[in-house]
Amino acid sequence: MHVAGAVLAGGQSRRMGRTKALIDVGGQPMATHVANALSVAGCHDVVLVGGNPTELGVLELVVIADQYPGEGPVGGVLTALRHHGQHGAATHVVIAACDLPGLSASAVERMLGAVTAATDVVVAMTDRLEPAFAVWNVQTIAPIEAAFKTGIRALHEILASFDVVTVAIDASEMRNINRPEDLLRASLRDGEGGQ
Repeated sequence: MHVAGAVLAGGQSRRMGRTKALIDVGGQPMATHVANALSVAGCHDVVLVGGNPTELGVLELVVIADQYPGEGPVGGVLTALRHHGQHGAATHVVIAACDLPGLSASAVERMLGAVTAATDVVVAMTDRLEPAFAVWNVQTIAPIEAAFKTGIRALHEILASFDVVTVAIDASEMRNINRPEDLLRASLRDGEGGQ
């Protein structure tokens, strides 16, 4: 099994009002936290998918243009799978949203531990499915494309057509930062010795 990594950095960040990938949490941009967790866990060729390459250049990661800008995370997942399927030897790709600064390498390792050659997708589970953090088999590209062409844009709808394995992940690792008040709460946790 050869595992690559991708951090979804597209989206409009309307609720935040600025580029989420670059927002500092605990002394590092959020996208860097996520990319480091993937790399430390053994993911190769970790890339950013989507966003402005010039703006994101400060992160010193390869930025792959989203092939479906404005179409949501399903387009980002497809772009990541295509990139790693065509430009590397990846059999699986760990894909995580850039706004999960609490994500740890050990969580990524637990997800990878649930992967077999026959697994379509391994998805994080808190009290619900967390499709913003998943390990995708590159063989899922064709069925995702087919669903995408029918207008499906929600990851949970895409997942319904696959054999999904879930892995319990602590909810603190899946807290995403969407709004300024989320960032304030994350900063308070950091100050209290949390993350």
